[in-house]
Amino acid sequence: MNSAISAIDDTDRALVHALQLAPRASWELLGPVLGARPDTLARRWERLTGSGEAWLSGLGLRTGVTKPCMAWVEVTCAAGTSPSVGDALVADPHALGVEHTTGSRELLVFVAVPDLPTLYSYLSSRVQRIPGVLGTRTSMVTAVHYAPDRWRLDQLTPGQIGLLTRRTRRPASAAPDRPAVAPLQTEDRPLVLALASDARRSVASLAREFEMSESTVRRRLARLEGGLSLRYSCALASGLSGWPVSATLWAEASEFELADCARRWPRGCARPVSACPSAAPGTS
Repeated sequence: MNSAISAIDDTDRALVHALQLAPRASWELLGPVLGARPDTLARRWERLTGSGEAWLSGLGLRTGVTKPCMAWVEVTCAAGTSPSVGDALVADPHALGVEHTTGSRELLVFVAVPDLPTLYSYLSSRVQRIPGVLGTRTSMVTAVHYAPDRWRLDQLTPGQIGLLTRRTRRPASAAPDRPAVAPLQTEDRPLVLALASDARRSVASLAREFEMSESTVRRRLARLEGGLSLRYSCALASGLSGWPVSATLWAEASEFELADCARRWPRGCARPVSACPSAAPGTS
């Protein structure tokens, strides 16, 4: 048996599922839901993240009053170079997801940038200059019907999910007045970048790093989360999740039927569901 797989148990998977539902919930709050001591949960999470088997990232998805420009980029690599190309792309802040695939393209990258000129610059000046890259093919995302951060494990029972929801629900009277759209401001960017690698960083540590009061940090996080500028994505390595096989499907539909097709797509087994114009050319 693979030792890495055998080291992950149902409590680990339940912990990841709970953090998918309540990413920044305290260990003290999660303990009664999962039937474990808070310090035990903290040690488990430290082990999972330290080994790279699980992660929780903050995603800054709105840099202005308009949504970001997003695209799926298929990358063709020279023989034997896809691992090094993938490693290079993982370090890019514009690459929200990098997947090794079979077929005619070795890598599939989900990219988010502020606008089309930035996308062109990223592809031509960055991606296509990585040693080993032979070409790219880009499909622009015109709509996201089901985002990858909404995908969930199925480890918790309905009772546990209900208890967690009740314990983390914010009272309506405590919700601050805010606009429907809360774009990232200049002063928000360092905070969001700090949460990109570890979305469970404490308010106290963020306040110390950026020389803010803890109340200011909490207020900014509440504004960004409520305005959908900051979202969280928690995942377990697919080989350990109980869902070890994944595939990317490209389906064609009439532009008048796209929304209906997306609504009918089986959500339980789907991660991202995006609408793209057919065969949008890259700059290879």
